[in-house]
Amino acid sequence: MKFRNSRRPSGATHVEWAHRLQRDLRTWLSGSQAETVTEITQLLLLEQFFEHTPSAIREWVRDKKPHTVQQAATWADEYTDTRKLPGGERTPAGRPALPAPTTSTTSGPSASSTGPSRPTNMATVRCYGCNQEGHYKQHCPNRPELTRPAGRPSPAAHCCDAGAPWPEAPEEWWEQLHEADPVQAAADDNRRHHRQAVWINGRPAEGLRDSGATITLVRPHLVPPSDRLQSTVAVRVAGGKVLRLETARVHLDWGNGEKEVRVGLLRQLPAEVLLGNDLGQLISAYSTDAATPVTTRQQSQRHGRGTPNGTQVRSQPKPPRPPKPPKPPRPSRPPNSYRPPRPSRHPKPLGPSRPPRPPSPPTPRRDPIPSLPPVLPSPWSTPETLRHQTQTDPTLQGYRDRAGQGLDGQGKDKVEWEDGLLYRYTVREGAKKKQIPQKQLVVPQGPRQELLRLAHDIPLSGHLGQTKTRHRLARAFYWPRLSNDTRDYCRTCPVCQKAGKAGDHPKAPLRPMPIIQEPFSRVAVDIVGPLPRPSATGKRYILTVVDYATRYPEAVALANIQADTVADALLRVFTRVGFPREILSDQGTQFTAELTQQLWRLCGVKALHSAPYHPQTNGLCERFNGTLKQLIRAFVHENRDWEKYLPHLLFAYREVPQESTGYSPFELLYGRRVRGPLDLVRAQWEGAPEEDGVPVVEYVLKLRERLADLQGFVQENMETAQAQQKAWYDRAACSRSFCVGQKVLVLKPQRQNKLQAAWQGPYKVVTQLGDTTYVVVSCADTRIQRTFHVNMLKAFHERPETVDAICAPAAEEMEPFPLEELPGVAKQPSGVDQVQLGEELGPEKQAQARQLLLAYPGVF
Repeated sequence: MKFRNSRRPSGATHVEWAHRLQRDLRTWLSGSQAETVTEITQLLLLEQFFEHTPSAIREWVRDKKPHTVQQAATWADEYTDTRKLPGGERTPAGRPALPAPTTSTTSGPSASSTGPSRPTNMATVRCYGCNQEGHYKQHCPNRPELTRPAGRPSPAAHCCDAGAPWPEAPEEWWEQLHEADPVQAAADDNRRHHRQAVWINGRPAEGLRDSGATITLVRPHLVPPSDRLQSTVAVRVAGGKVLRLETARVHLDWGNGEKEVRVGLLRQLPAEVLLGNDLGQLISAYSTDAATPVTTRQQSQRHGRGTPNGTQVRSQPKPPRPPKPPKPPRPSRPPNSYRPPRPSRHPKPLGPSRPPRPPSPPTPRRDPIPSLPPVLPSPWSTPETLRHQTQTDPTLQGYRDRAGQGLDGQGKDKVEWEDGLLYRYTVREGAKKKQIPQKQLVVPQGPRQELLRLAHDIPLSGHLGQTKTRHRLARAFYWPRLSNDTRDYCRTCPVCQKAGKAGDHPKAPLRPMPIIQEPFSRVAVDIVGPLPRPSATGKRYILTVVDYATRYPEAVALANIQADTVADALLRVFTRVGFPREILSDQGTQFTAELTQQLWRLCGVKALHSAPYHPQTNGLCERFNGTLKQLIRAFVHENRDWEKYLPHLLFAYREVPQESTGYSPFELLYGRRVRGPLDLVRAQWEGAPEEDGVPVVEYVLKLRERLADLQGFVQENMETAQAQQKAWYDRAACSRSFCVGQKVLVLKPQRQNKLQAAWQGPYKVVTQLGDTTYVVVSCADTRIQRTFHVNMLKAFHERPETVDAICAPAAEEMEPFPLEELPGVAKQPSGVDQVQLGEELGPEKQAQARQLLLAYPGVF
């Protein structure tokens, strides 16, 4: 058992091992269906009981599935008592003391010549039923259930014990040697995946699939004596042991309809029915609660092959069961003959037991095998229909006129009549590519869509592109505008549009952000984390704030990212730099919560949000997050407490110039350079210079003048940087726009696996918020609106529906004819005077109602 054998892996901590032990224990208890304290106690007692019980007794008792240790102990004692030999000896574990009866109807060897000899001290054995010596009570010939009429011998009289070993019989003595492995089928991984519900002789039973068995095995208690046959089969089980089993003819339904099957009888099975490969393809329509939707590779290959003869097993009506031939009479067993004792099949438990679980009702399960593509519809399945349409289709008039006139003007093809059909003979496809001439059938307009479907949609076509689809069609068929029809069909395929391909949605041109000149009038905020290594105080997240004008960053370590924690950290930042006019963030719950929105309203801040899955809108903060994580990654190797050194890393970022502005955030914010470590070294080497005193007013004026000059320089640098960025970004960009009401597909930015479709939809455009932002709703549910960037959308091309035309004569060509009034049809009088008013209305109300009726006579 996995829980008992669990050991701490190398490199794992004791906490991780403890969590793994808890998970294994819960799995063990869940699989054993032990929920209450009493059930868990009995489970532990049974485990301890089986741990110190001989293997033969343990396997025999486990097959009976005891629920309490009292049941297990009772059945173990019964197993021991029934296997006592005269003189107090016991039989070897799991093997009867004496051989099976020697009489058999099979073609196998006789047991009388090779089996061990019968014990000679049977006279000391006394029956407690008839008080006679020479047999036990369960073999007493005077028992009522053993008294049978003449001509109906006991099935055990002509067959061996179910599951009796036959080691002395060589394999070549048997005409057919079957294979079965109940031990492997009973493994934990197979019991979950291969278990299913079956019906045997009209009653539900539990079936287990054995992919290595060549014959179906059934427990004997499910088969009445009247269905058992007078023949045996040889089955080789695990270890090479050959068993001779009794056979029976039963009615078995494993989900494909009831069928009459020849099965072998064996008591020690992991389920009531062990389903073998002789049943063919097991596509069950029944499923149990214990089954799990898992398909192995062997099952997939078997489903793809079908039955050995190439046919597919389906539900068929049950054929009439032929009458069984009468069994030949056999000599009855002598009264004093000895028969190995059998354990009781259904012993009565002594302790409390769990009530049996009722079988779950059968539920339909979809056939996992894909169906083959259907043929053309019935109107096009006959050559006569195709000939008639070829001769009358108006789109083929030009080819009918060219038939029999030789090559066309360009010398590329010619058209000929053959057996009422048009054929196109190609001479060459082009000057560059030389191809073998082809004979193409000219197809009328009717079956073209069905041919396109067969050439593109079915699994044998694979949803390939328009070029390969056109080549596949041109190998056998041709019609006017074949290339255009193939292009339109592949372009409007819903499966191909949702699957997507590289380059199917070019990005839109770059829209530069507006240049902000006032410091901290617009800021961008974002969250970094969770970080894999927490700080000394348990912080795993970092709140980042970046000013758009000066690129001045702020970072605050957080223990969590709840709305109240984020709002408190932002307040601490704003108390140092002032409250901004606009704040840009993504649509995280901590920024869209009601608490955060109320804080913005109180502080007079306008909240701006980026589109979902489009972080480029907040690119300034996203770029700083990447730089900050790189600094922490390089610094955390020497200092685990990154929170302590976070201000130092921020100083390092603020001190150096930015690529877009050309100045450092410190210089743009304070109007001067701040002293850093290198400035301290220089001052130490140069000595302390003498500073001339400057009046405050003059200093303020010079500072304002310097800041104004810096703002002008920064704006010029920002415009130059944005122009360069747009030139590089727009090299592969393409302007795209959508109209209100147009159907689009939405890109899935995070797919669970590579086989999942890249696009979802279709959606319908509701409104356009900006040049590149749209609000869409699902065509299936229009209640939820979602906002997306244009790079997340692409147009959905709908396939036009084919509508049959109705031919009707014009109205002026129809002769009028009188229509007789049908009897029993009452004519409803119309007009305001015919409207009846309720009696409960007073005179004033009735007058008002009359005025309304006269004001709107057309309604009534």
